[in-house]
Amino acid sequence: MGCKWLEAKRAIERDIVVGNISAGAQIPTIEQLVIKYGIGRTTAQRVLDELEKDGLIMRKPGKGCYVRPFVKERVRGKREAEAKDGIIQSVSSALDIGIDAKEIEKTVAETVRTWKRQTQGR
Repeated sequence: MGCKWLEAKRAIERDIVVGNISAGAQIPTIEQLVIKYGIGRTTAQRVLDELEKDGLIMRKPGKGCYVRPFVKERVRGKREAEAKDGIIQSVSSALDIGIDAKEIEKTVAETVRTWKRQTQGR
């Protein structure tokens, strides 16, 4: 099980990238984050702090938190770079221990198919 605050933060980032939350839109309040992600208030506050620190949201005192303009592209670019780095590291590790390229390709294709089946209901 991973860090709950990071899981919630990434879920919000994903919602921004896929268009569920658009630029200028208000994001969930602390109370809504607590309910939606099953986290405590302190953890929800950390999610908002981290999103603000990363420049993804802006706080309007007394009104809530809103997605900054052009964030979708920035989040997607950052997450894409992280994903590619992870793939490169994983493939390099697999090749280093003698797994051949065909087996790696098969595993990647299988993983993508599984992911598509699991996420079609989202």
